[in-house]
Amino acid sequence: MLGAWLESPRDDYEATLISAIITLIEGVEESIKEADTKLNSLIK
Repeated sequence: MLGAWLESPRDDYEATLISAIITLIEGVEESIKEADTKLNSLIK
């Protein structure tokens, strides 16, 4: 949904905001994956 919104923002501020949100979500996703990997290595 954010990707579609980013394709037609109302102004540059909105485009920057949406882009920042997407970047933040991607960073959180990567951090969760890293934490899962570390946790799984401790469990084994």
